[in-house]
Amino acid sequence: MKLLVKRGEGDRLAPDPIVDNLCNAQAPAVNKGKNYLYDAGFEKKFYDISMPFRNVSCGNTIEVQDVTLGQIFRAKVGSVRISAAVSSDSVNIREDIKIERSLTGE
Repeated sequence: MKLLVKRGEGDRLAPDPIVDNLCNAQAPAVNKGKNYLYDAGFEKKFYDISMPFRNVSCGNTIEVQDVTLGQIFRAKVGSVRISAAVSSDSVNIREDIKIERSLTGE
């Protein structure tokens, strides 16, 4: 099994690919990839959340419960978009936020 990690986003160049023939099981390969990304400064995970309007502002720290992972964590709000839909008898206001979770210490 070979581990190949590539990354490039926006104006940031992708680092040199990592190819490692010694990782022949999934767990060591995943850990090696995580360690590489953490060492390169990519220790954050981003989530997009859509919810009813809660008046969340950019820069706020919020607590999130991720039921798929069974975790509760704190994250910083990076962007907020508010939208409204009007029907004949109601107004539905939604808030879409992008949050940034630090993975250091996990």
